[in-house]
Amino acid sequence: MDEQIVRLLDKLSKRVENLEILETPATVPWTDYSAISTIIGWTTYTYKQIYYLKIGNLVIVEYYILGTSNSTATSFTLPYALKDLVALQLPVRIVDNGAAHVWGLQEIYAGASLVSFYSTVGGASWTASGGKYIAGQFFYES
Repeated sequence: MDEQIVRLLDKLSKRVENLEILETPATVPWTDYSAISTIIGWTTYTYKQIYYLKIGNLVIVEYYILGTSNSTATSFTLPYALKDLVALQLPVRIVDNGAAHVWGLQEIYAGASLVSFYSTVGGASWTASGGKYIAGQFFYES
């Protein structure tokens, strides 16, 4: 009888473990992060929007920043770091010094929450004057 109880308790324990795996992950609804983020590259903004949504470890980001450039560097921070991947590099729609470029580059390194932007997919710096624009969306695992 004792062996049967032990087997039933073991079965029940495994079922509880499986139920815990199936639980809905913690979610953070769409949140405006633009006032909290450290943003580098603009002296004034026409638009400044950085939103994120978090479902479990998945982070979805949408951003749109337009204004006057004051730096050859461009970046903003996010509330969650990229999981231990090498890096996330993606093309991004940009304008540099008022001139539209088809694609720039955005990247985040493993363990970091800083998203850096470049005016070409080859990693060129920005012009520190004129109109500057970045817009896009991406997702990553935190």
